[in-house]
Amino acid sequence: MVKVMISNVNVHNNPAKFLSNYTFEIKFECLEQLTQELEFKLVYVGDAKEDKQDQVLDVVVIDAVAPGTYKFIFEAPPPDPKKLPNDSDVDVSVILLLALYRNQEFARVGYYVFTEYDDPELRENPPVKVDFEKLNRNIAVDEPRVTTFPIIWDEQQSTDQLVFAELTEEEKKMAEMNDEIEICQSLENVNCTNETPAEPTEPKISNETMESIEPELANDVMESTEPKLTNEEMEATEPKLSNEEMEAAEPKLVKKGAVITTTIQQYLDAETDPEKLVKYCCGLNYKKDQESVEIKANTVYPDWLFGLEKLDKIDIEQLDKNSWEYWTRYNEQGEAYLRVINEKRFPERYIPTWLKELKPLY
Repeated sequence: MVKVMISNVNVHNNPAKFLSNYTFEIKFECLEQLTQELEFKLVYVGDAKEDKQDQVLDVVVIDAVAPGTYKFIFEAPPPDPKKLPNDSDVDVSVILLLALYRNQEFARVGYYVFTEYDDPELRENPPVKVDFEKLNRNIAVDEPRVTTFPIIWDEQQSTDQLVFAELTEEEKKMAEMNDEIEICQSLENVNCTNETPAEPTEPKISNETMESIEPELANDVMESTEPKLTNEEMEATEPKLSNEEMEAAEPKLVKKGAVITTTIQQYLDAETDPEKLVKYCCGLNYKKDQESVEIKANTVYPDWLFGLEKLDKIDIEQLDKNSWEYWTRYNEQGEAYLRVINEKRFPERYIPTWLKELKPLY
């Protein structure tokens, strides 16, 4: 289970001079007692095609912490101009915030950094040799690239507890190469003008699109998938859980934007103890009416789920049997609806095989 999550990052001193210090306000959640230190690194990517140009601007080490919410200011010096390529395009670069535990990277937040000269004349006719003292920088704070990685949090933790198997050295090299290619392609597609990047626009979804993705099972599918049991058989097959077992079965982390919908009668926790529900779901918001409960996550999430455009009407028992730890809550009929809508893309390697092979119930 994940023990630390970066819940928010605020960038201060932006925009600023290129040679000004970087200042980040970082907030993170610790869910369980840690036994070792946390480490945060700030890395400036000097050249997307050559990792030798990367510069570690600064490192912050935090002692082992107890469960709770923490916030700190991370101030780091600018990159050394002498180590930057002087004959390349400096319009766009990347800065990365890395979070590590036991020398394992578990989270990464990346931003594009747009640079331009403060003098209009230099913008029109830039010098052959870059004059870093006259450059301004602007971090695209509205478009962070968040990545999370499964790691071994404790020495006693076995690898089969991870949602994904740990990558081999060869697979890690391939993953790094793919990430570099993606960054290079992204930089090539960026409009490298001297204008400040426009704010992203919200995607527009029509009523027809919304109706097409509503998680509703057809009657014929329900009849074909549900076993016909008598009242006696239903009572014999339904597990009787104690209060301790019910607490142990509380829902765990779900993806940001994931929506779980079930009937109000089938989800008694939302009716009787919403505070406990919010606590165990680590920042979930929910709304209810007379017939249904809708729970929407607004917390940190596994980025491999970005690769799923839509995941409707999945049998939650099948998810649980395949050890999907991000939602293992049962309702009375053993069914739940999971809808994931996200237009972003993510590398195929982060989607486990069993999840790609799941078939909808319709």
